[in-house]
Amino acid sequence: MPTIKKTKSAKGASKKKTSRKRSIRKVAVVSLPEEAFWINGGPIVQSLSELKEVLMHISDLQFDYHVSKDKNDFAVWIASSLGNKLCAKKVKKAKTRTECIRVMEAFL
Repeated sequence: MPTIKKTKSAKGASKKKTSRKRSIRKVAVVSLPEEAFWINGGPIVQSLSELKEVLMHISDLQFDYHVSKDKNDFAVWIASSLGNKLCAKKVKKAKTRTECIRVMEAFL
């Protein structure tokens, strides 16, 4: 909810100012079929919500194939195919499946 502050103008009349907190813009984005993400040995996903769901069910081996200390394929795909650079940046920092899911939930 916006915070309301009263200020006085040069003529002495009160004016109301509102300030708003920045929030994450939530947009449902689906990749083009040719830009879908192929989970190693698993399903194909085309959106952030599909990826989040799949992450809950794939094996540790499948997750580790895409995420290591040197790479995060999910972050690369989110930035390049879905165009969500902020989400990608946060997913890249996540090193566990639970952290990745938590970050993605904030953008859904």
